Amino acid sequence: MKPLRQPLRRTDLRRMALAFTTLACALAWGLVELLALQRHRLQGLHRGRLRQLPPPPPQL
Repeated sequence: MKPLRQPLRRTDLRRMALAFTTLACALAWGLVELLALQRHRLQGLHRGRLRQLPPPPPQL
């Protein structure tokens, strides 16, 4: 017969909760940074397009 598992202690539950919370915050922060980098990159592309427009034809 297998020995019974001991229930987790309160400190173990807190430690696991802290680890999962830290991991969730790190993932959320990484997602925010990724979105900010993508936004910056897309804004740079739009600025580059505006700079590369040919000059308007001269008015007669």
